[in-house]
Amino acid sequence: GLDGIAYLWQVTASSPITNPTSLPLGDRILALAFSPDGSRIAAGGTNDIIRIWDLASDSHIDLTEYPDDVTMIKFSPDGRWLAVLDFQQVLIVDPEAGKIVSAAPLKEGSYAGLVFTPDGRRLFASSFTGSIGVFEVNDAGMLAALPKIQLADTKAKLEKVLPVGLTIDPAGKTLWAVLNLKNAVAEIDLAEGAIRREIAVGNAPY
Repeated sequence: GLDGIAYLWQVTASSPITNPTSLPLGDRILALAFSPDGSRIAAGGTNDIIRIWDLASDSHIDLTEYPDDVTMIKFSPDGRWLAVLDFQQVLIVDPEAGKIVSAAPLKEGSYAGLVFTPDGRRLFASSFTGSIGVFEVNDAGMLAALPKIQLADTKAKLEKVLPVGLTIDPAGKTLWAVLNLKNAVAEIDLAEGAIRREIAVGNAPY
């Protein structure tokens, strides 16, 4: 949270887990992710550090070379890679070594919105430009930019979209994108790279 600490809770008991009680990062935490097997947690925020905790050993490694505020992080489905979004780029991190493997520019990365396809071969990232960046991820963790998904057909319309949260269906065929400024969720056909429909929701969804 804003105090720079991630707290772990035992959901069924509605109480904090005894060990560890908290995971300090040192500054505001803006992004948090569990590995698919639940053995690790990664967090980042405003202090130019990405910290990855091993919950079994109560130890952590720090990626201290990170150049910007972290807005979103996500483990790949197999847990091999950690994707990171900031306001300028998307990165792939090796969570075992705590090293950046690759990076790709993303103009005006959004406050949130980062998701792998179920096979881990593609990565989608939201952008303030009213579009969603699309990246191929190879076996070595290298990123290659693919044509982005445009969420509007004119500059004026793009400025009124603001994609944030993203999720993808288990088959990897449909991407769901929260459109903050439109108070809607978009259903996107990934084969066509186009919006099928928009569903109106509450005010300023995230």
